[in-house]
Amino acid sequence: MAGPPARVLRAADLKAGLSRASKRVVTGRFHRIAWVGFVLALALVAAGFMVGPRTPVAMQSFYCVGNVDLPGPFGFGLNCDGPLFMTLAREPQALLARDCSRQTRPGLIVMAAVLHAPLQRFANPDRPLARFPANLFTRNPAHIAEAFRVDFPAYVAYITLNFAFLFGVFACLLAVLRPLQRMDAPTTLIVLALGVLLIANDVTKAFLWAPHTQLLNILGPMVAIYCARRVRDGALERTRFALGIGALLGLAMTVYGVFAIVVAAVGVAALLSIAHRHTVRVALPTLLNLVILVALTALPSMLWYRYVVHKTGQFYNIEFTVMRQVVWMKDSWRIGAGHFALEWLNKLLSLLKYCAPQAIPALGIAVVTGFFAIESRGVAAALRRAAVNARLSILVCVAVAGFFACVGLINERLAFAIVPGLIVWAGSTALGLASAVSRRRRWFLALSCFGVAVAAAVYAIVKRGPYA
Repeated sequence: MAGPPARVLRAADLKAGLSRASKRVVTGRFHRIAWVGFVLALALVAAGFMVGPRTPVAMQSFYCVGNVDLPGPFGFGLNCDGPLFMTLAREPQALLARDCSRQTRPGLIVMAAVLHAPLQRFANPDRPLARFPANLFTRNPAHIAEAFRVDFPAYVAYITLNFAFLFGVFACLLAVLRPLQRMDAPTTLIVLALGVLLIANDVTKAFLWAPHTQLLNILGPMVAIYCARRVRDGALERTRFALGIGALLGLAMTVYGVFAIVVAAVGVAALLSIAHRHTVRVALPTLLNLVILVALTALPSMLWYRYVVHKTGQFYNIEFTVMRQVVWMKDSWRIGAGHFALEWLNKLLSLLKYCAPQAIPALGIAVVTGFFAIESRGVAAALRRAAVNARLSILVCVAVAGFFACVGLINERLAFAIVPGLIVWAGSTALGLASAVSRRRRWFLALSCFGVAVAAAVYAIVKRGPYA
């Protein structure tokens, strides 16, 4: 049988091409709207944190911060780790000094040093610069605040990186939620609400305006969810993906250890991808590329270790030797397997206890979604559309909880690293439901989610603490 005329085929191809082009234009427009909304929200939240309650003067030493007062109502609390971060950005060679507490994590300091070089031209040349002690640390609020004035270019470099990290968080969020978005105003508002929850919380309040690594407890889980979603969809079958993500993760591991959860999430997602496709043709390249990705992730840290040992004859790891992070498991195991299991479980439960109050906004999104689901048709199909994101988000939550329980350092700001996964889980469910309801109900759902986010942001700004 003869095929359809060439003219008909060309018309069909033209129609399909126009449809794809129209979809890209619509997608781009709503993503631009989401980005504009996110930037405005970040500016408002950041300004609010500079106006909100600061550390009581009598409690600055206790919380290990120094208040920096700026013109007008503005100011912030500078964490006592800040002076060391800023000094190292000015003198990165001091990372090789004996007993330098940041020797194990040079990545952030190197990035800040690169930004510091051009910013240094705007520094006051007459201001004396403090010399570097390897273990620079002080609880004196006046000394902490003075570091801001002495090393202002370095401070600007770190704050620039902090904002870049939050932009990365929202970029990951958009990429993860794209398969569920209808690309209309209500669903864009839901995405913006989730973005607000990721930037208005205790971690950003204490560390957005401070040189530190703590914002990576938001970025790390979001990168893990993004990478897991890509791998679940088959991205790890391509060697180029393994090389690119492996190289980026390798550099990230020199910045902060939380990026180890990305490797764990990618490994599980790779197995899920293989199980989903049921073919050896997919399994072999996926597993091979997973090995490449893991090797590239470990390589920069290994090279840095060898370089430091070659230059100085030693490598100082304050996390292992002083704080007993991770190696506490070996110490506990020597006492007995039962003792180790009980101690690990206690750490996990403490982490979940710290996480619970910080997860309330995410649970608020889930409750709102459940309320609209009660009287909606097609709920089962909507939940199936959101199932992949939901499973991968919970996977990352479990990986984060297990990681920090093994590290052994338990506090509120580390516990927050579980929350981004809960936000993506709740938001994915809301977007899945939004595709199954009328436009009117979709608007009600979007406004309810946004109301939860605004309430959480206002509460984060006006409440007292956390200060560090």
